[in-house]
Amino acid sequence: MEQTIPQFFYVKANMDFETTNREGVLKNKVHRNDEFKVHYKEQTQEYFTTDGESREVFVGQVNENGVVLIDDAFSLMPISQQRFDYIYKSFAG
Repeated sequence: MEQTIPQFFYVKANMDFETTNREGVLKNKVHRNDEFKVHYKEQTQEYFTTDGESREVFVGQVNENGVVLIDDAFSLMPISQQRFDYIYKSFAG
């Protein structure tokens, strides 16, 4: 049976953090308990979301065995919460 790689899921930030580039320019900023919808980028086999300023944030990747690895800065939200959010956002427009 072939494993399907999830195209999106929801995570919650476990901590405050920010990422800068080599020149010290802020790339993104995340606050503890922020919730994010995460999208899969097939080209790189990585998962990303965006912060409150629409800056890209790395969340995880798919390893050589097809296992999704999520960065320690995030926790996967329970599937029941994911379903609720999807239904709510669909009706809320």
